[in-house]
Amino acid sequence: MSLLGDYDEAVRLILSTGGTVSVQGARGVGKTRLCRRLVEAAEERGITPAFVDAELARGIVGPPGAVSMVVVRQPEDMDRQRPDHCLFVGDVIPAGHVAGYIFGIISVVAEAKRQGAGLIVIDSCGWMDYPGVVLAKQNEIEMTAPDYVIALQRSHEAEFIITPFIKRTDIICAVRQADGASSYVPSIARANFRADMQRFLEGSQIHTIPFSQVTFTNTWLGCGRELKWQYKKAISQILSSPVYHGEQLGKTAYLLAGGTCSEQQEKEIASILKVSRVRLQDPGFFENLYAGLEDSECRFVSAGIIKNIDFDKRQIIIDTPALTASPVRGVRFGFLQYP
Repeated sequence: MSLLGDYDEAVRLILSTGGTVSVQGARGVGKTRLCRRLVEAAEERGITPAFVDAELARGIVGPPGAVSMVVVRQPEDMDRQRPDHCLFVGDVIPAGHVAGYIFGIISVVAEAKRQGAGLIVIDSCGWMDYPGVVLAKQNEIEMTAPDYVIALQRSHEAEFIITPFIKRTDIICAVRQADGASSYVPSIARANFRADMQRFLEGSQIHTIPFSQVTFTNTWLGCGRELKWQYKKAISQILSSPVYHGEQLGKTAYLLAGGTCSEQQEKEIASILKVSRVRLQDPGFFENLYAGLEDSECRFVSAGIIKNIDFDKRQIIIDTPALTASPVRGVRFGFLQYP
């Protein structure tokens, strides 16, 4: 079906047939207000709705930096911060993490369908000013396969995203000019993230997790071949600084060590390890890094803040609202430090 010019007609059609609706637009154009309206109207009609919070910079039903979903069976479910399903991304925007972001939406939508939701409303991430956003958003719509797309816009920025879908027979599109919209800038988004994190971490506690219990993703740590002590000793002498940990991934060596590495020192280290590149990181690199905790089936358990990684005892110390770390089998590293 081609573009519906009457936005209210699109809303009526959505509520009469159900399905999946993707709400697109920049931050502050009223996407969440529309999503709430659709969820509330569905409840009034006896339809079980599900709300997908994919606006990474805040956490309505789950932690910030994640794609979360809740099947709304009571009005307060949208604000209870206990998602029915959640995929950790670890950042406030999808830039650089598009694949994980889209996979998160696909996964939670599938879970909402499995739980019997008659209407699934996706509140999509609103950052529209990063490189490649149009293609990324089009990929998001293509791969999440919604029945409807509603684009809210201040000017024409959202139309470019939905243009390929307007003449499709399997997706119904509608566009509306935003009214009463607010303005967002990166500093506000990060301030909101910190506020949401503070709320999420209320009552959190410190847990110690042995390396042997978990695997690490979104990081080089634990993914390469650990350097033997002889190599670390030799590199420490070159750098005149202790090497706390080192791994080799293909032709790149990653080292946790203090100080800096000159071009000549890098060449010496590369020659010893027979690698092409050497990446030196400060020992405090992982401190206060946002991370997601997953179980053995890669399902979200909780999120937390890495306080320290003890390479001598081979354990990770993390501050998290999780009551116990016993089900945790994976640590998915984020891309933000808190506070």
